[in-house]
Amino acid sequence: MKWQYYLLLLAILPAWWGAEVAVAGEPAADRKAAPVTAPITVSRPLLLLEESSAAQQRGDGPALSPHVRRQGQVLFDVDIFLPRPAPDAARRATAASFRQRVVVLGLFPDQTYNVLVEKESRPNPDKFELIGRLEGRDLATVSLVVTPRSYLLTIEDPAAGRLYRVVGDSESGIGRVTEIDPTQLPPRLYSPPLIPPDN
Repeated sequence: MKWQYYLLLLAILPAWWGAEVAVAGEPAADRKAAPVTAPITVSRPLLLLEESSAAQQRGDGPALSPHVRRQGQVLFDVDIFLPRPAPDAARRATAASFRQRVVVLGLFPDQTYNVLVEKESRPNPDKFELIGRLEGRDLATVSLVVTPRSYLLTIEDPAAGRLYRVVGDSESGIGRVTEIDPTQLPPRLYSPPLIPPDN
C-alpha cells in the first residue's frame, strides 16, 4: 500500500505547487512586494489667530476682509525641501524626489489635506517647487515654492469653495495661513493686453 500512497503524493504535489504561480501569470518567485511609502507631514497648525464670525460677534467690527473666513499660524518643516548640509551651511534644495508621494498639510486644527505630488522642479540650487492635487479631487490643485528666505503655499479646492494661502519664514518655519471664500473676492481689474511692437 505504501507505493500507492507515494503515487498519490506524486499526483497531488505538482497541482499544489502550481498554486504558487502569481496572479496575471507572473511566477511567485518573481513577485516583489510593492514599496509602501508613508505620507510625509510637512506642516501642522499652531493656533487659530482670528475668525470673521468671532470678530462680528464681539461687535468691534470685522477684523478680517469679507472674503477672509479665518487666519491661523502653521509650522512648516522647511528642512524636508531645503535641508542644511551642515548647521552653519546655506540651505540647498534636496535631491530626493517627491513625485507620486503624499505630503500631509495641516492648516487648521480641523483642516488637513493629503496632497499627491505630480511635478517638482529646482530652478536654482536653493529653490524647490512642486505642484500636486488633493487626493480624490482631480480639480483641487496645490502649488508650493520654498526658498531660503520664505515659502508660499496655495491650495485651491473648488469642491469646497475654498482657497488657502500660506506665507511663512523659512528660517523659523512659522507661517500665516489664510482661508478665503472665492465667492466674496472683489472684482479683479485687468490691465489692457500688451501688444509687442512691430519690427
